[in-house]
Amino acid sequence: MVTGRQKQLIKQVGEYLVAAELCRRELIATSFTGNVPIFDILAITSNDVMKTIQVKATRTDGGWNLDASHFLDFKNAVDNTQHIKGIRNLSNKNTIFCFVKLGSFGCENNLSRRDEFYLLPIDKLQEIIHDNYSGYLKKVNNYRRKNPQSHHMKIKKEHISKFKDNWNCVM
Repeated sequence: MVTGRQKQLIKQVGEYLVAAELCRRELIATSFTGNVPIFDILAITSNDVMKTIQVKATRTDGGWNLDASHFLDFKNAVDNTQHIKGIRNLSNKNTIFCFVKLGSFGCENNLSRRDEFYLLPIDKLQEIIHDNYSGYLKKVNNYRRKNPQSHHMKIKKEHISKFKDNWNCVM
């Protein structure tokens, strides 16, 4: 079981890896280590364009946890069913999401496993979330049995595989 301390370290390692990779690609990048709610890294391109990046890191193959209600609008139903109204209009619509799968962590020290990076604009992520969550709701007749109020979901590698090493979306 992952402890709170380990979760924080995984998050920090992910952010620092992304910031380092951006610097390697000749962008100026700084991490805010969770102190800004809607992004983790601010990057500046060679032509002085600022990019905000939200990092999600994991060390498992299970995917990344997200709350679909941060990306989609839902209708409230009296019978506790969930219905998607549409894609949410976000204030941070230029944010890039970077999902990091850590190759090694902690005492493992297995440096032969490489870190994986999946980068995509937030609007593409919203489409993926919409498609996957609406498919899930269809399977369960719009009712989440264990917790009808939850909008928890997982983004899995297969959902975002075409965005692997898509560093050009930041350039």
